[in-house]
Amino acid sequence: DSAEGLEAGKTKIHYNGGEVGTLTEIRLSKDHRRVVSQAQMEPGTSEFLVEGTQFWVVRPRISGANVTGLGTLISGAYVGMEIGDSKTAKRRFVALAEPPIVTGDVPGRFFKLKTATLGSLEDGTPIYFRRLKVGEVASYELDADGKALTVKVFVNAPYDQYVNPNTRFWHASGIDVSLGAEGLTVQTQSLLSILIGGIAFETPPVDPILPPAEADTEFTLFKDRAEAFKLPARDPQLYGMVFEQSVRGLATGAPVEFRGIPIGEVVEITAEIDAKTFEFSIPVTVDLD
Repeated sequence: DSAEGLEAGKTKIHYNGGEVGTLTEIRLSKDHRRVVSQAQMEPGTSEFLVEGTQFWVVRPRISGANVTGLGTLISGAYVGMEIGDSKTAKRRFVALAEPPIVTGDVPGRFFKLKTATLGSLEDGTPIYFRRLKVGEVASYELDADGKALTVKVFVNAPYDQYVNPNTRFWHASGIDVSLGAEGLTVQTQSLLSILIGGIAFETPPVDPILPPAEADTEFTLFKDRAEAFKLPARDPQLYGMVFEQSVRGLATGAPVEFRGIPIGEVVEITAEIDAKTFEFSIPVTVDLD
C-alpha cells in the first residue's frame, strides 16, 4: 500500500536473514492507489517463487509483547519473505499489510476462538498454559453478521498437544480478585498480562483423556476462568418477579442464592410503568437450576 522507506536499487529482500533479491523498480499503479514494485532475485532462488509465498515490508513495529524490526532504524526498511509449500510457480504477489506473527516453519497448531468482545487482545498477545507463555494471537476479524469475533491463535509445540476438544480458553487480562471463606484471593497469569492482556487455557481432568484437537478447531473464549469452568445448569427453569423498590446494584448475571449456595442467575432486568396509575415497577427474570 505504501513505498515509505523503500528505494529502487537499494532495498533488499531477505529470507532467514540472508539477501535473496533487490527491488529494481517502484512505481504507482494505474489507479494511483497502490505501489507496484519489481524485484530481481538472486540465482538459485527460482523455487522460492511459488503459490503461497508471502512478502511484507519490515519496519520498526510494536505489537502486543513483540518489538520487531529495530535493526531497520539503522539499515533501513527491507522486504521479508516466507516460502510457500506449493510447487506451482508464481511471479506476481500481493504483499501483506503486516508481517505474519507466526511463520510456516514454526512447529505448532492454529486454533480459532469465538468471543463477543475483543477486550485488550491484539496481534502478538501472549497465550498462557499453567502460567507459561506457549503461544500468541495471530490475527482476529469481525464475523460477517457482526455479532462476534473470531480470534486466531497459535500454540507452539509441544504445548499444542495439551489442547483437546474439552479445553477451555478465557481472557487472562488484568487481575482476578475474589473474597471467600478462605480469605482474599488474587490471581493473574503474569505482570505482562496485566499490562497488555492475554489468553489462558486449561483442560479439566476427565477420564478417558481425549486426543489432541485438530488444527483450526473452534473454541469459545470466555471472559474469565470462573465462567469457563462453570457447570451447566441441570433442567433450568425461568421465573419472573416484580420489584416496586430500587434494584440498584442488581445486574444481569448476578447469582440467585439459597442458604448461601448459588442456584441460578439473573438473566434479564426491565422496567415498566402503568399508563393509568403511573406506578413504576421492575420485572426481573431469573434462571433457576
